[in-house]
Amino acid sequence: SVALDECFIQVNVNLRGEARLTNDDVRCCLLSMLGCPLSVVAACLGSSPEAVQTRKSRLKDKLPRDVFEMVFAKS
Repeated sequence: SVALDECFIQVNVNLRGEARLTNDDVRCCLLSMLGCPLSVVAACLGSSPEAVQTRKSRLKDKLPRDVFEMVFAKS
């Protein structure tokens, strides 16, 4: 959502500086950094938990390893 993007604008900018990410990629990262469970991330993105798991797998390939581990440390 736009509100989430605005609240975490610096994180959004930093993540986009690491890789070419879609808005939903960034939102998935933000929600994961906040410790939201997979089901909540899926609901917020309007997708299934399986789709979020696939997105996370693709993000692992897109992001530098240290960034990926920081973002998904709680998930």
